[in-house]
Amino acid sequence: MGRRRSSSAAKGQSTQLRRRTAQVVRRARLWTAVLVTVAGAVVIAVNAYLVLANFLPSGNDPIQPKDLTQFALAIVAGIGGVVALVVAYRRQQGIEQGRFVERFGAAASQLGNSDVAVRLAGVYAMAGVADEASSSERQQCVDVLCGYLRLPYSPVLGSNHQSELQRQVPGREGEGVTHRFLYRQNDKEVRQTIVRVIAAHLQEDAAESWSECSFEFQGAALENADFSGAIFSGGRTSFIDATFSGERTYFNGVTFRGWRTLFHRATFGGEHTSFGGARFMAKKTYFSGATFSAVRTSFDRATFSGGPIYFSGANFSGYRTAFRWATFSGGPIYFSGAVFNAERTWFDGASFDAEGAWFDRATFGGFRAQFSGATFKADRTWFVGTAFSGDSISFDGATFSGGHTSFDRATFRGERTSFDGTTFSGDRTSFERAELSGKHLSFAKAKFSAERTSFDYSSFGGERTSFRSCEFVKGTVSFRGPKRWSPAPQFDWDEGVPPGHRKHKPENVLPPTWPPKVRV
Repeated sequence: MGRRRSSSAAKGQSTQLRRRTAQVVRRARLWTAVLVTVAGAVVIAVNAYLVLANFLPSGNDPIQPKDLTQFALAIVAGIGGVVALVVAYRRQQGIEQGRFVERFGAAASQLGNSDVAVRLAGVYAMAGVADEASSSERQQCVDVLCGYLRLPYSPVLGSNHQSELQRQVPGREGEGVTHRFLYRQNDKEVRQTIVRVIAAHLQEDAAESWSECSFEFQGAALENADFSGAIFSGGRTSFIDATFSGERTYFNGVTFRGWRTLFHRATFGGEHTSFGGARFMAKKTYFSGATFSAVRTSFDRATFSGGPIYFSGANFSGYRTAFRWATFSGGPIYFSGAVFNAERTWFDGASFDAEGAWFDRATFGGFRAQFSGATFKADRTWFVGTAFSGDSISFDGATFSGGHTSFDRATFRGERTSFDGTTFSGDRTSFERAELSGKHLSFAKAKFSAERTSFDYSSFGGERTSFRSCEFVKGTVSFRGPKRWSPAPQFDWDEGVPPGHRKHKPENVLPPTWPPKVRV
């Protein structure tokens, strides 16, 4: 017992010694700073005296040493005043920082309250703190609001007063196990208020703009989210694994700038998802692996003018998917491996003037897919291995004028596929090893003016394939070695054409001996 007391006493003495030592060190630092300051002032005063004595005029009325001393001391006093201002400024910064911490903590505490009214007040309190904060502090406030949206949430239970769910699970030896799930009452309104507050601060005419902040909505559950007109210009905007539900999800007219815009594996459900008129200007934009299962999904008149755009592996279902009059003019656009299973998929009037348009291995399996009037000016337009199995596929009036357009190994198995009035120009157009076996396939009035056009080794096996009224303007158009030529495609020089309308086979259509010999 005595040993324990002596040990505790020794520890107490040691603690007191450390405290006294720390106080001495702090005092020593203070006196050291004071002495350094005084010494510095003396040095400045002496130097100022010497400078003034050497450089000021010394003619008939020389400056007296007393005056020089006063000048030197005035300079030192001025420097001291500046130092005092700096110290006062630092002190004010400390006060403001303490005030921010206090207000930030109070707002965060309100957001964590169980009462829905207090949480709503906390949303506006946190927004108020962000409006008056510096850029780094504002980012902290935004992170808290986004973090709230990332918390677990059930749309089914989010709008009622239920706060707890108990589930009885059979256990071992007949003993039951009760699982308790706690919910925040009426959390739907709180979450939608956060989205409204954020969206309001991202508008062009917002009194206090948060556009320069980064936004992390990763894994968030967003119900009836409306970001229309928002401007995201921070370094990173992330909706990775986010879930959008409800009657509507609006990103109409939104501008995405910054370094990254991320919608990896996001899920868009509900009635209507719209990015109409949105502008994607970020260095990179990702929709890869995203699921668009809303009844209507629209990217109509959207502009993609930033870096690469990735829709690789995206899945479009529902009733309608529309990219009508969308403009792709920046980095390459990737729809590689995307699945278009919506009843109607529209790219009508879309313009692909990007570095590349990649639809390789994509699947168009809905009732109708339309690229009517679309313009492909990309260096590479790639439909390699793409599967067209919908009832109606239309490229009517489309223009392919980029460097290389390829439908190699593509499959056309739908009820009707139409390239009527389509123009193929550029360096090369290729349908090599394609399977053109749809019921009705038409290239009527199409214009082939690429340096080289190839249908080599393709399979023509539909009920009716027509190349009637086509223009083979220049370059070579080759049909060598088809894998199948039955029923034979219809050309203007076939024997079945009435004599008054029959034309001679152009010399640039190969092989010279017609019809082509089927490759075994």
